[in-house]
Amino acid sequence: MTVGLWGAASFLGAEDSQDRMIQVQVEVNYGSQDIPPVKKRVWLKPGSTVVDATRAAAKLKQGVVCCDPRDVEAINGVECDAKKKSWWIYDLNGKKGSTGAYNCRLQNGDRVTWNYQVMAIVCRPPVIPSPSGKP
Repeated sequence: MTVGLWGAASFLGAEDSQDRMIQVQVEVNYGSQDIPPVKKRVWLKPGSTVVDATRAAAKLKQGVVCCDPRDVEAINGVECDAKKKSWWIYDLNGKKGSTGAYNCRLQNGDRVTWNYQVMAIVCRPPVIPSPSGKP
């Protein structure tokens, strides 16, 4: 009997923790690549980012693509390619992301869509403050 109650308590604990989670839809479209799109719903902790959601749905690699080591460099092995001007660009709820994916905080019910696109991107080097605190 004790084992049965423990199992029920564990199950209820799992539900309680899921109640504190947010659900996000992640879609990955590979553009002209001959790869079927990925569509997954993921559960995340509140305060999670687009990067967190993507990592939960696909294999994600981060690195300096444009201007920050936290940029999304590859999804499921498909890498950004500066020579071909091919980049991973994300939309949040149908609108182009307005900040780096690593900074964009998600809400319950959000929809993240990644598109592998050919486009010209102007990269600006990061501003690194001097020891005096001024750029």
